[in-house]
Amino acid sequence: MKEKSLSQSSNGDNSQPPYTVHQIQYGSTTNFFSQVVAENLLREGAHLLKELRNNDIWHDLKLPSNPLKVPSTSQVFTFSLQPPKAPRYTPDSILKDWHEPPTTQEIISLEDLEEFESTDFSSISRHESQFQSRKRARTPIEETEIEVEPGPRKKVPRLDTGSLHHVIPQPHIQLSKSPVSPKFSAITTYSRALPIFIPPYTSFPQCEDFDRLAWIIPVRGSLPLPWKQVGATSAVVLDPLDSSSFLEIADSIQWMHSTLQEFWKFLVALKDLKSLGALGISYRPAQSAALCQRTQKENSGLRSPSSRNSSQVRSQSEQSTALSHSARLSLTELDYFKIYHDANVSMHLRHALDLFRIDDQSEQSDTEESATVTISDLSGFPNSAVDSGKAQRCKVLRGARLVLVDDRSRGILVA
Repeated sequence: MKEKSLSQSSNGDNSQPPYTVHQIQYGSTTNFFSQVVAENLLREGAHLLKELRNNDIWHDLKLPSNPLKVPSTSQVFTFSLQPPKAPRYTPDSILKDWHEPPTTQEIISLEDLEEFESTDFSSISRHESQFQSRKRARTPIEETEIEVEPGPRKKVPRLDTGSLHHVIPQPHIQLSKSPVSPKFSAITTYSRALPIFIPPYTSFPQCEDFDRLAWIIPVRGSLPLPWKQVGATSAVVLDPLDSSSFLEIADSIQWMHSTLQEFWKFLVALKDLKSLGALGISYRPAQSAALCQRTQKENSGLRSPSSRNSSQVRSQSEQSTALSHSARLSLTELDYFKIYHDANVSMHLRHALDLFRIDDQSEQSDTEESATVTISDLSGFPNSAVDSGKAQRCKVLRGARLVLVDDRSRGILVA
């Protein structure tokens, strides 16, 4: 390592001290060119330092001589006052001994109270008298005290929540026969009530020759909420051990064991006819996981005081709004019959279902009831199924609103 230095005076300026520029070089510098470069670097460094020292931007820092001013006491303010202190109460002034008599300040006499001033209702009675003078005079009726004895408590029917596998005749799935053209001249369409379409359907779908639809006839349980909102009817099965039958149950089809058996025979008879084309029938039980939940819904629904015909049909806009917030359609909580048919005979088949009747023997038990089916009103039905000796008959599906579904079990309409 080799060090070279270059000293230079301040050129007569006493305020600037002399300076020395150093250059440190590693290794030997025998080459003439290297020595020339080193001397040039020293002179360049001395020139830069001289320019910087003579520039006016370099100056000494001077602190202000005036100390910081301390604000006077007249300019000091308090932003918030101290909170008031609560008075200290001694325990003797709050609580007293149990047997200590009350003081005079604690005893208040009724004579010391101010006199009560009643509100003036004369204006109301005056208007009432003027109103009564315009009405027709009524004859006075003697009021007599009548003791009303409490009536008998309304009986709530017991429901059957057991399996219906052995109640309905088997097989529970019967396929349709080969395609048969229906006889429209011998069939009447259903016209008891106007159909209500279930969104997104606003009219009957355009169907081809071999398109199939199905009617859902509930046996037990509640239909999906979107279907009930448009007026679809649910169903219950009465307990066979309960003597009461066909009591007032709100918005429900009432089945008995014998009624279910006769209705299945009725469906088989419809299937064997050729007037309605190729029909397929099936019985679908509910899933076992939903039985307990469904039983609670049925029992709670029995105590709602409403009639079957009390539901009002809402507008199409209200139905669409309600259906948009409803859950996904599901039939897992329902026992039901399903009738597959050609799309062009849907309303004709609905009329045939409305003809199902049984003998009204409400006084007999379920085991003693012998239900018969009336299907003579539909041309082409066998007259042997009619029992002319029975005068009183009951329509199980009277007032019921059934759901028509497409090939994906999506609701089309309620009729």
